[in-house]
Amino acid sequence: MKVLYIDIDSLRRDHIGCYGYERPTTPNLDRIAAEGARFTNMYAADTPCVPARASIFTGRWGIKTGLLTHGERAQSIGDYGRPAGELNTKPWEQDSRYAGPTYPPIGSRAPQVQQHLAEQRGEAGLRTAAVSTFADQASWFRTGWNAYYRPQWHLVHSRVQAPVITAHALAWLKDHAQDDFFLYVHYWDPHQSYKSPQSYVDSMLAYPPPDWPPDERIREDAERYAHMPNSAGSHRIWGKEDFDYWLAMYDAEIAYCDEHVGRLLDALEAAGVLDDTLIIAATDHGENQGEHSVYGDHWGVFETDAHIWMLARWPQGGIQPGAVVDAAGYTLDLGPTLCDVAGIEQPARWQGRSLLGMMRGEPEPEPRRDHVYLEHGLWSAQRAIRTIGAAGGRDWKLIKSYHGGLMNWPLTQLFDLANDPREEDNVADANPAITRDLEYRLWQWEEEQLQGWPDPLKKVAQEGPQTVVSALETMREGPFPWPDPEGHVVPERRR
Repeated sequence: MKVLYIDIDSLRRDHIGCYGYERPTTPNLDRIAAEGARFTNMYAADTPCVPARASIFTGRWGIKTGLLTHGERAQSIGDYGRPAGELNTKPWEQDSRYAGPTYPPIGSRAPQVQQHLAEQRGEAGLRTAAVSTFADQASWFRTGWNAYYRPQWHLVHSRVQAPVITAHALAWLKDHAQDDFFLYVHYWDPHQSYKSPQSYVDSMLAYPPPDWPPDERIREDAERYAHMPNSAGSHRIWGKEDFDYWLAMYDAEIAYCDEHVGRLLDALEAAGVLDDTLIIAATDHGENQGEHSVYGDHWGVFETDAHIWMLARWPQGGIQPGAVVDAAGYTLDLGPTLCDVAGIEQPARWQGRSLLGMMRGEPEPEPRRDHVYLEHGLWSAQRAIRTIGAAGGRDWKLIKSYHGGLMNWPLTQLFDLANDPREEDNVADANPAITRDLEYRLWQWEEEQLQGWPDPLKKVAQEGPQTVVSALETMREGPFPWPDPEGHVVPERRR
């Protein structure tokens, strides 16, 4: 068993070539898709970064673990409402050549993916390793790895760039490519702030930018929300020219990161194990770039936040070139999929299902997923139900905002996704029967998950989402210290 899991933060699916983007941002990800499988209906069960990876690595929704936000409330993980039990594990070996300080396992009733793989396959020689700075945000993530490498301790987690991450991943592969392994490589680059070399920005500017959003919309956003973080005005985006440059910076980060994905593929090929290795590439969540008047961030359960991409390549494992999987998938399906690959049982408390059969072209198992549930608890407190493959292709999405965040989104929103893919027209009042049906189905799901315990997302709403509280505190002290409105995101030499 050889698995390389590439996690690229904040990379929205429609900026990837194999998902239809016209700029050449992702030739190496496109190669994985061409030689493997591409998922069209993959969703992040929880967003943003910390809740997303909590669901990925525990195989459970945030409503079950209680982990729905960032900060202090994101430092413990277990079964919500119940004391975290001690997992029966040994102190995992730490490789001093790669690992930072050693941290003992902290325990959880449901083991994390790397814990379970090591517990079941460790004695047979499986080695687990992570090259990531994510544990800066979530200390529980250090649990269970044979080697956890956090490079450049002197830098904030999201400022460690792709070349550094790749260098340490390549060093580890040099020693362990012939072993059984599960290697997790995590890139932050598409997460703002954008800082790729200028040559990558220039290369993106050589191609036409997307038409949307129009200049009038950007100017309206800049004026109306200038007092808010991650708004057009806060980024000095005062019109279409500024936005086009801003988006070129985002695309440059994607291209910069994709180049390093190619280096990982080259290393596996040079070691003679490329086709023997299951390569999974995905993101934790998407990114708004003008949608919902948010620029360069992820504030809810909208499609641009939660509808993500995933690719898988494994010729020796039966994944055929150019395969397309239309069945609905969740990020929390990763663990069950890897258990299927390893030939071991998944823990009973994991809530996902294996995607391996569908990667190999098999039909979706029954019962098929005809809807997905989504959660967000950082910039708002939202939960959603979204239909998948509805009759006539008319899918619906109901969003309940228990806290509307800085945008003050209403409690109930219903979107007709076939006719309103950007989710701009709330049609809840015009469709009361559909709204009631989806509200009931969402309520049923909440009750099944909670089993009488209080809802952790409503606790987030009552206390206030972390970033909303901090932003409002800053606003009370006076205007945000934004740059002079006469400034622009476009460098002066380009104006």
